Amino acid sequence: MNEQKLIDIMSTKNYDLIVLTTRLNGAINGITIAWAMQTSIKPLLMTVALSPKRFSYNLVVESNIFALNYIPKDRKDIIGLFGYKSGRQVNKFENIEYFESQTGSPILKDAAAYLDCKVVDIYHSGDHDLFVGEVVEADYKSLDWFQSRDFKKKAA
Repeated sequence: MNEQKLIDIMSTKNYDLIVLTTRLNGAINGITIAWAMQTSIKPLLMTVALSPKRFSYNLVVESNIFALNYIPKDRKDIIGLFGYKSGRQVNKFENIEYFESQTGSPILKDAAAYLDCKVVDIYHSGDHDLFVGEVVEADYKSLDWFQSRDFKKKAA
């Protein structure tokens, strides 16, 4: 894994446009998510919240893998595609280009950055479950659309 790219991704602030993707055997799916956060530095852990009602939920539970695809703000069409229809009825990847990550999760070619994760813990939290994933691969094309959170420059 390229450690510098990982540091660059994690030092950004706006994670608001995220598509979580996963794979189980021949089934792939993606879902727009609102809740994702870094929960550890070493090892690098990401935590996401998924509802047991969602198709992607069972895929993640059984495969123990997911990827977080950070979508550029000018590609809100991708967010809509993965957010408004269920993968139970629709093949969301029918007209989407993607490649397989190290774990096998699909990575959207239009993603600005991605984190590929293996599930290490699951916690029940109200109507959602929290999936803690260890990042095993990370990459980005551009971080221009992220806001910087460089606190050192602002502290005086």
